Amino acid sequence: MEEHDALGGWGITVALGSGVLALIYIYNSWWFRRMRKEGLPGPRGLPILGSIPHVIRNGIMESEDGWMKQYGDVFGWVSGQQVNVVVKDPALLKEVLVKDFSHFTDRGPNISGHPVMSKHVFAAEGKAWKRIRAILSPTFSTGKMKLMNEDINRCSKMLAAKLKEAANAKKVIDPKEYFGAFTMDVISATAFSLDVDSQTNKDDPFVKNARGLFVPRKSFLYIISLATLFPPLRHLFSWLQMGFFSGNVVDFFVRTVNMMVQDRRQNPNIRRDFLQLMMNAELENTAENSDLISVNKKLSTDEIIASSVLFFVAGYETTASLLQYSAYELAVNPDIHERMLQEIQDTIGDEEPVYENIRQLTYMDQVLYEVLRKYPPVNRLTRSASEDRVIDGVTLRKGFRVVIPIYNIHHDPRFYPEPEVFNPERFADRSAQNSVQFLSFGFGPRICLGLRLAMMETKIAMVHLLRNVKFITCTETQIPLELSKRPGLTQPKKTISLMVESRN
Repeated sequence: MEEHDALGGWGITVALGSGVLALIYIYNSWWFRRMRKEGLPGPRGLPILGSIPHVIRNGIMESEDGWMKQYGDVFGWVSGQQVNVVVKDPALLKEVLVKDFSHFTDRGPNISGHPVMSKHVFAAEGKAWKRIRAILSPTFSTGKMKLMNEDINRCSKMLAAKLKEAANAKKVIDPKEYFGAFTMDVISATAFSLDVDSQTNKDDPFVKNARGLFVPRKSFLYIISLATLFPPLRHLFSWLQMGFFSGNVVDFFVRTVNMMVQDRRQNPNIRRDFLQLMMNAELENTAENSDLISVNKKLSTDEIIASSVLFFVAGYETTASLLQYSAYELAVNPDIHERMLQEIQDTIGDEEPVYENIRQLTYMDQVLYEVLRKYPPVNRLTRSASEDRVIDGVTLRKGFRVVIPIYNIHHDPRFYPEPEVFNPERFADRSAQNSVQFLSFGFGPRICLGLRLAMMETKIAMVHLLRNVKFITCTETQIPLELSKRPGLTQPKKTISLMVESRN
């Protein structure tokens, strides 16, 4: 009798388990059928999993590149319960990013990894995003950026001196190491009024934890895949602080910035850094923001902390990456190197580079935009449809995630002939810098807030560098440079190796 009951219980368990799996199969397969119903071409994938195994095996970038060749400029692929619509068509991109932006303001579900980190402008959604963006925008005005000239020049001179030491020692350098330290010093000074000197003091707790921000969690692809299969897991992973960044590192910055904010509120002082600008910022009562006036007009403490950490991450990677790849291309293309130096001598001479005079360096602009085209800091963007939309005959249902393959667009010969050739002349016409096919800083109303600051910082640094040193290739320099295909940041497969020569 007991054996019969045990077998009966086992049978019920098996039946229930089979029923649950069947329901999951039906539900997840429904997403694929829905994609097909909307007329979106794309790979069929597996039951429940969709194309996740293919992506894990081959990588997101490689998978989407292959599917684009097979299915065209607009196609879909399913990851668990998520329909991803990859859009490369310029007309459709302009609709999503600009003309119909009000229905594509959000980036889609994410795992913040820390409660505070869901409150910065990059992750915020809907009215919360619009409010934070409206408050923060004035902190990146021309007048506010001019306040940063002194700190950027001071750090740039230190960088040039360090590279001259490397030139005198005839050592092979990793440019990212030098430019990363420089960028960290600039951000520490301009954002928090801190003089950390990470170019020398690498053991400072602030420096060590800052470096930890740029080491992504190795298991993040698997975490995202599980959360896509079972969306409720997103909340669990966020609670467990299993986001892109290490929870301990984020905790350090949350504590540190929080202490700074509290100290400044108790001991007000005249400061000109971005932390103070954010604390002082207030939503202006304009017609454009009239629908937000009923909500908090100032940033909360959590929003200030989250925005500070984001400023650090985005500001570091964008500028350090731009400088690193610029140095590489100047070493490989010495004629471009010398033309940039000649422009500096002809336009600003020996003057200190500041916001006003570096605007005259138009050829340098072309070079930097070509670097950003060839090596976009972030290789893909996402948007999420807030309601069903039909655009140019393509149906994008509510919840569909629009994937914008930046790297692939920047290397498409239809948009940029001979894309692997480094050719700054592509951007001689300023309209090319504002094209929907150039997406290094995003496009439309959600374009990167720090675009002009990153360019100002890079140009000031470049003036000091080109006056003092020359980047050259060595036997260890990889030509052509191979890049990693991991999603997120554009990174070289191997460390870039260069040498420098002193101008003196």
